[in-house]
Amino acid sequence: MMLESFKTKSSIMEEEPLSEPLLEGGFYRGDHGAREVAPNHHPYRLYPPVKYHVSCLLYQLVCSLALMILMVLMFPGVLVYLIRTLSFFPEVVPTKAYPLPSSIRWNTFPGDDNYWSESLYMGQPTLESDRAWHKLLAHGGVRVDDHEAQQLNITTSLPLVNGGYGALLGIDHNLHCLRHFRQWYYYDYYYANKTSEEVSWLGEHTGHCLESLRKSLMCNPDLSMLPHYANLNNKFHPINAGSWNVRECVDWDAFQEAVATRRYDVSEYGEEIERLMYEASHRHSS
Repeated sequence: MMLESFKTKSSIMEEEPLSEPLLEGGFYRGDHGAREVAPNHHPYRLYPPVKYHVSCLLYQLVCSLALMILMVLMFPGVLVYLIRTLSFFPEVVPTKAYPLPSSIRWNTFPGDDNYWSESLYMGQPTLESDRAWHKLLAHGGVRVDDHEAQQLNITTSLPLVNGGYGALLGIDHNLHCLRHFRQWYYYDYYYANKTSEEVSWLGEHTGHCLESLRKSLMCNPDLSMLPHYANLNNKFHPINAGSWNVRECVDWDAFQEAVATRRYDVSEYGEEIERLMYEASHRHSS
């Protein structure tokens, strides 16, 4: 009986040869018997491998995007966190977020042999040089609003009568310190009549300005490439730096025009502080 059954199955297999399942075309025998499949198409491969992987990738991207949108809608702080932490987003540096960033324009200047030539800002003190330095520093402070003060961590700055806080641009403080160095250098011209107490304070202020300028220069370094040249006739300084290199500089006039909209008068500090500032200014000029 078993022999007949075996012969019957063998004869069926001989009469209906099956194709190799991994070969293209032919017949495929599944659980429901034999059925014909289209040539060049295998029932196990309904999608070509490339299309299958692309479909999976698109599905994952859609799911990830949907999840991110859901998280942002439910937790708005997540978006801020991602922007600040992902490496391909630039970090917001508070010291760069000054009130008028759009006012910064850069100009490229060609080399100039006389870039450091004699000017009103150097040399022996004169009435004209004092006026030139005063003009550089006659602008005063800059008003910042409440949001900017929070961002820059200066909410403890002096409040202004007409709103906002009073602040001083770093460049204005640097110029103030440079003028002070000049006045300290020409001590007999500017400070000949000062008391010992005033001279002691001026000496401490000179040290403050030196450290302030050092840190400011290292925080915002000038990366211009200065050429070297030899002056063999100068035994004290035979190797010198030149000024004929190309350099990029902030458009100073445009910058001052933009910042002018934020300037304020010292009267906005209130009567008492205005009086103290006036007395201090009069004391320095005497």
